[in-house]
Amino acid sequence: MTFRPDGMSVQTVTYNKFFMNTNQPAVYDPLTRALHWLTVAGFIGILTTIVLWTIYSGLTKIRTRRRSRRQYK
Repeated sequence: MTFRPDGMSVQTVTYNKFFMNTNQPAVYDPLTRALHWLTVAGFIGILTTIVLWTIYSGLTKIRTRRRSRRQYK
Protein backbone atom coordinates (compact mmCIF):
# COMPACT_ATOMS: atom_id res chain seq x y z
CA MET A 1 0.00 0.00 0.00
CA THR A 2 1.40 3.38 -0.95
CA PHE A 3 1.06 6.47 1.20
CA ARG A 4 0.89 10.15 0.30
CA PRO A 5 2.96 12.80 2.10
CA ASP A 6 -0.01 13.68 4.35
CA GLY A 7 -0.10 10.10 5.67
CA MET A 8 -3.29 8.94 3.96
CA SER A 9 -3.14 5.89 1.78
CA VAL A 10 -3.81 6.21 -1.93
CA GLN A 11 -6.57 3.60 -1.56
CA THR A 12 -8.39 5.70 1.06
CA VAL A 13 -8.15 8.85 -1.04
CA THR A 14 -9.51 7.02 -4.10
CA TYR A 15 -12.42 5.61 -2.05
CA ASN A 16 -13.27 9.03 -0.64
CA LYS A 17 -13.13 10.62 -4.09
CA PHE A 18 -15.62 8.20 -5.67
CA PHE A 19 -17.97 7.24 -2.83
CA MET A 20 -18.28 10.29 -0.58
CA ASN A 21 -20.68 13.04 -1.57
CA THR A 22 -18.88 16.32 -0.96
CA ASN A 23 -22.05 18.42 -1.40
CA GLN A 24 -23.70 16.85 1.64
CA PRO A 25 -23.13 18.83 4.86
CA ALA A 26 -21.23 17.09 7.63
CA VAL A 27 -23.88 18.01 10.24
CA TYR A 28 -27.55 17.68 9.31
CA ASP A 29 -29.99 20.41 10.19
CA PRO A 30 -32.01 19.85 13.41
CA LEU A 31 -35.30 19.17 11.59
CA THR A 32 -33.82 16.35 9.51
CA ARG A 33 -32.16 14.84 12.58
CA ALA A 34 -35.40 15.05 14.58
CA LEU A 35 -37.41 13.44 11.78
CA HIS A 36 -34.84 10.68 11.49
CA TRP A 37 -34.99 9.80 15.19
CA LEU A 38 -38.79 10.05 15.26
CA THR A 39 -38.88 7.54 12.41
CA VAL A 40 -36.47 5.20 14.20
CA ALA A 41 -38.39 5.51 17.48
CA GLY A 42 -41.70 4.90 15.70
CA PHE A 43 -40.40 1.78 13.98
CA ILE A 44 -39.03 0.38 17.26
CA GLY A 45 -42.29 1.34 19.00
CA ILE A 46 -44.41 -0.51 16.45
CA LEU A 47 -42.29 -3.66 16.76
CA THR A 48 -42.38 -3.45 20.57
CA THR A 49 -46.16 -3.01 20.54
CA ILE A 50 -46.64 -6.07 18.33
CA VAL A 51 -44.41 -8.22 20.55
CA LEU A 52 -45.99 -7.07 23.82
CA TRP A 53 -49.52 -7.40 22.41
CA THR A 54 -48.77 -10.95 21.26
CA ILE A 55 -47.36 -11.92 24.67
CA TYR A 56 -50.28 -10.29 26.51
CA SER A 57 -52.93 -11.95 24.36
CA GLY A 58 -51.23 -15.33 24.89
CA LEU A 59 -51.23 -14.82 28.66
CA THR A 60 -54.89 -13.79 28.75
CA LYS A 61 -55.87 -16.88 26.74
CA ILE A 62 -54.10 -19.08 29.31
CA ARG A 63 -55.88 -17.28 32.18
CA THR A 64 -59.33 -17.57 30.60
CA ARG A 65 -58.84 -21.28 29.93
CA ARG A 66 -57.99 -21.94 33.57
CA ARG A 67 -61.00 -19.95 34.84
CA SER A 68 -63.43 -21.63 32.48
CA ARG A 69 -62.29 -25.10 33.57
CA ARG A 70 -62.77 -24.23 37.24
CA GLN A 71 -66.26 -22.91 36.60
CA TYR A 72 -67.45 -26.16 35.02
CA LYS A 73 -66.13 -28.41 37.83
